[in-house]
Amino acid sequence: MKFRIFCLGMVLGTLAACNAAEGDSAVAGDAEERASVEAEAMAAEDPAFAVNSQGIMPDGTPDSLIAFGANSLDTVEAVSAVAGDLYDQDESDECGAGPMEFAHWGPIMLTFQNGEFVGWELRDGAQDAGMGLTNGATIGSTRQELEAAIGAPVIVEESTLGNEFVSGGISGLLDADTPDARVTALWAGIDCAMR
Repeated sequence: MKFRIFCLGMVLGTLAACNAAEGDSAVAGDAEERASVEAEAMAAEDPAFAVNSQGIMPDGTPDSLIAFGANSLDTVEAVSAVAGDLYDQDESDECGAGPMEFAHWGPIMLTFQNGEFVGWELRDGAQDAGMGLTNGATIGSTRQELEAAIGAPVIVEESTLGNEFVSGGISGLLDADTPDARVTALWAGIDCAMR
């Protein structure tokens, strides 16, 4: 009888030790999962489709840079592979820089002239589509976030478009000329804005 009790005690002790080890493992697993989720959230701050003063990066990385001057058909093909089917194309003969063609994928518009990619523009919705400047500023960002992303002060001037700025090769609009103003449009390269 004592032998059975001893064996039962050993079995229960072993199970308790295993359960404690499993609990420790579960706690460690939960910590790893939290760290993974936090890392993903931090990575999400960088745009999936990035733009800068030199062109666009459909994969969000410098290796995917399509610089101004690239062939228009190659540019459309590369962007379509990432942003999906082209949903709108148009053209204008009334741009200050001469006739231009435009291609739109949701909130991003690319401009073309003489068969070359010459500009981009981001509008409302870019913030939800993972599109923004290489350092993360996008539509809805504050003026301070914009200046940090561009790496230069943002000087605002009133134009027929509104509170327009040019800084570090990036242009756009703010909803006010105040420190807490928010970005409402961004563009670079040759544009066709009617001023």
